[in-house]
Amino acid sequence: MRKHILLLEEQLRLARLRKFRARSEKLPFQGELFDEAELEVSLEDVEQALAEAEAEPKKPRKRRTKADGFDENLPRIQVRLTLDEEEKAGAN
Repeated sequence: MRKHILLLEEQLRLARLRKFRARSEKLPFQGELFDEAELEVSLEDVEQALAEAEAEPKKPRKRRTKADGFDENLPRIQVRLTLDEEEKAGAN
């Protein structure tokens, strides 16, 4: 019985070590994530794209208000609901 208790205590100790051990964010492929040469090239590409986007004239956006409502070209369907005599009697 004592051997069994020691075994369980050791399993608990190992589980705690696994759960609360010091962790590292380092994985084998993460060294490539922050390659400075590639980062510089990417930054230059982004800056160039931004310069081109700023050079293009922007179209003014029309702001819609509640008063504008729906587009007049949308099809409209009018539906009228009526109650039968039985339904009217049940509603009272």
